[in-house]
Amino acid sequence: MNKVKPTAMQIKAFQNLQAGMTKEQAMLKAGYTAKSARNPKTSLMGRTGIKTLIEQYREDLKKAGVTKEVLAEVQARGLKDNNAVTRFTYLKESKKDLGIEAPEVEDGLTRKLTIEEWIKND
Repeated sequence: MNKVKPTAMQIKAFQNLQAGMTKEQAMLKAGYTAKSARNPKTSLMGRTGIKTLIEQYREDLKKAGVTKEVLAEVQARGLKDNNAVTRFTYLKESKKDLGIEAPEVEDGLTRKLTIEEWIKND
């Protein structure tokens, strides 16, 4: 890959992603416009600078001994933790990693309820 130096906004967005923000939230906090943040695939993730950052991060993880096997071990321990909040957090991450989470829509919601569903569940 052609090494391109990431911009300050790309670095900040990457740091925000590492802190657990969604791509849209990370971009907004890094200073991207709302229009750009609504399309992170082309406005951020498709850019060479962020790809360089991700590649460098992966190499740093490998050098530190963090392998897929180590991550799987940690994830499995977290899913068996005694604390329910911890288990839930690991469960959400595991579902995301396996690609079985509900897609996120506007405002961080999974999906909007209809009035009928809301009344029925109340």
